[in-house]
Amino acid sequence: MMAARSIEQEEASEVASERLHQVVNALVTGSIHEQAPKGYRGDIVADETIIDLAGQSTGLGSRDTKRRGAAYSGTYYIRDREDHSLHSELGNRRSTKGGVAVGITAVCRVGPPRAVYSVAPVITGISIDKPSSGSVPGLTRAIRFHQENGFDQRIQRGRLPLLTVDMGYNNKQHFNDELLAAGYAPVVRYPQTGGPFSHPTP
Repeated sequence: MMAARSIEQEEASEVASERLHQVVNALVTGSIHEQAPKGYRGDIVADETIIDLAGQSTGLGSRDTKRRGAAYSGTYYIRDREDHSLHSELGNRRSTKGGVAVGITAVCRVGPPRAVYSVAPVITGISIDKPSSGSVPGLTRAIRFHQENGFDQRIQRGRLPLLTVDMGYNNKQHFNDELLAAGYAPVVRYPQTGGPFSHPTP
């Protein structure tokens, strides 16, 4: 279905998506009373939350031969029982959960290390995408709106602001490149076993 789109339809979809995010983030900005709280140095936390729009049902899916959910903006997903990873098709996997959903990536401002709650944690940027374990494009978009709407209160000539995320982003392509381009130092966690790092990063 997506592959059958014309170039004009793709461009129109991108314009509509950008307008959607402009409206959503304008609502976010309008709900925040204090744009530059005292003591804020630009540190942020980000995470993706999967919002289910329709549950699992026989014949439900994204292919032309499948029935789609009532919410056209959602994407079909299943969560693997073994490693909890997300997939668009069941295949031979055993799932613990699935359905049609969207992934909401939210950026939240926080205080500096050792004083995280000195700044009220408030969501300052949002991106709406297909569900994933951590969308780098979604994170990049949420950070962009956080910055464009005036919440990037970093100190000039100070350290890079910190961005803290969970393990879902560690192995994603372009994660570090996008963060450094946006001007953030990543703070991430690694599994206790099975990788080159055995302890969380400071």
